Amino acid sequence: MNRGISPPTGFRYPRVRTEGELMAEVLQVPEQSRFVVKVDGQEAGFLSYEAAGEQTWTLVSTEVDPTYRGQGLAGQLVADAVRVARTEGIRLRPLCPYTVSWFERHPQDQDVLDPSWAPPTDD
Repeated sequence: MNRGISPPTGFRYPRVRTEGELMAEVLQVPEQSRFVVKVDGQEAGFLSYEAAGEQTWTLVSTEVDPTYRGQGLAGQLVADAVRVARTEGIRLRPLCPYTVSWFERHPQDQDVLDPSWAPPTDD
């Protein structure tokens, strides 16, 4: 269910393949509230989100097929969600542990975070 503002179905951020690198493409699938990464045409992972208001998405889950783990695909999914959020004026709330840690490692992209969001504490 798409309850937020989204780019057209099939919004793409193709990457150019370098020697030995996977050919990965990230697509936004608004009707499923997720971004999908495909490698050589096969779905390799996804990032799901939920609308949390008119202009806010909660990043719920990031999953990559075990065959493709360790190759930066989850990071590509989050980076592309950030690009869309920035373009569309959407604020993000990372919920899944991967997205929380991704934003900790990428402070330059924290401008898209919902100002009311706070990282989880260990207590």
